[in-house]
Amino acid sequence: MFAALKLAFVSAAALATFASADALLNNLARDVSRVESIREVKDVQRSFAHLAQFGRFHDATTLFMTNATFIWGNASMTGRSAIENFLNAHTGEMNGRKSGSLNTLVIENPVVSLSVDGQSANARWNGLRFAGDGKGGSWIEGGIYENQYVREQIGWRIASLQYYALYEGTYEDGWRNVGGRGIPVIPYHFTPDGSGLPILPPEGDTPPTNATLRDLEVRIDRLNDEDEVRNLMHAHGYYLDRRMWTDVIDLHTTKTKVTITGQGTYNGLDGVRKALERMGPSGLTRGVNNDHPIFDMLVEVSPHGQYAIARGIEIAMRGETNNKTASWEFNVFRNNFVKEGGVWKVKAIETTPLIVANYYKGWSNGGINTPTGYQPPWVNVGSFREAGFLPSNGSSNATIVDLERRLRRSAAYDGTENQSHAYGYLVDDIDCAQMGALFATRGHKSSPFAGFFITPQRIIDACFASYGTNRSAIRSSSLVWFGLVYSYATRVPFGP
Repeated sequence: MFAALKLAFVSAAALATFASADALLNNLARDVSRVESIREVKDVQRSFAHLAQFGRFHDATTLFMTNATFIWGNASMTGRSAIENFLNAHTGEMNGRKSGSLNTLVIENPVVSLSVDGQSANARWNGLRFAGDGKGGSWIEGGIYENQYVREQIGWRIASLQYYALYEGTYEDGWRNVGGRGIPVIPYHFTPDGSGLPILPPEGDTPPTNATLRDLEVRIDRLNDEDEVRNLMHAHGYYLDRRMWTDVIDLHTTKTKVTITGQGTYNGLDGVRKALERMGPSGLTRGVNNDHPIFDMLVEVSPHGQYAIARGIEIAMRGETNNKTASWEFNVFRNNFVKEGGVWKVKAIETTPLIVANYYKGWSNGGINTPTGYQPPWVNVGSFREAGFLPSNGSSNATIVDLERRLRRSAAYDGTENQSHAYGYLVDDIDCAQMGALFATRGHKSSPFAGFFITPQRIIDACFASYGTNRSAIRSSSLVWFGLVYSYATRVPFGP
């Protein structure tokens, strides 16, 4: 995939012998904009989930084109007003606006593909909705999104949202396949050959840029910073799930704090430990579950690259067999980060509980705790990232070749995420041939209870041996979701 990523950008080294400095700068500016576009598409969709969680459907429709198409199962409409009306009617009192009401949408596992001209994009997402009215009603629904996006003058917008409903039901009775049928294979906008390359090689003339080399360097640095903040937050999540309290604390700055809205604030590293120990002692033991997966995380890095904010959704599933307790927790997190000595650290954790519910009884009656009415501040999305940067006054000592390399780091982050999620979708559909085609020539896969297989063909053969070739018989079950939520990406020695 690294070789493919190199092809997606016009190499400065290859052009240096015959291209002018202006042409090289124009090429780099175009490439930076396209990597930013991939992030902006994801931000717009995730922001929709954030706003929907609090029933802010009018605000959510501003993320759509004025004449956008919205398809939800068998319902279809066009335009922002019609979309808002549908969302209000579809959610009813399960809209997240009142105390005890829940409307948590998980829209995750994106596979994003940018068009050749960089003006439109397609993305596939997994979707789950956890809903309740606080009065005894609950609902769960899940499916696949295949959406289209368009670059407008003010920023990226959703041109078409198409949700394919696959599962639905109450928490008490459980969910079932929609319509009582088997699980259909939802058409893909991507192929295994292209899923790992979200940005296609450009065609045509490169438009001129007003950006300086220093301007582009700053924007590339902020993309790299975003990757590091996401890695930091995901590492924090892994350690939290495993009750590795000392490792969690190591990720914090000394002047840190943890705030649990409505419950208290814990200052300093000792305070972080006290906040963590509310969940129990360090270390998982037999019979303890402490999962806190995070979804739809938005990251905003300050223009100077010293501070960052991350906002997202947390759904915790906790339990202990010894005391026979188990719970659901639906939270919003909004965390602050600071760069110290070139290393990103956690500055502040703010968790806002929406509902904490007994796992057996569910959240239909509003749970054990109710929301405070506080809505954590939103992350600024919807406009081009470029607009957030002032023209740089200084000069840059970097070369275009080096900046291309640094840009490819962030492009590779999106490419590996794409490929990992594509794998999940194809495994869900038990498409052995397409799944195997995602692997490199010497790629390898460990299959539980089957073995360790090397090369795409061996991986394909092992899949067929395990599942057979009749997918329709296997896909009659009511849940098929191979979710890959936390991604921690690192560069390897042979990478760029």
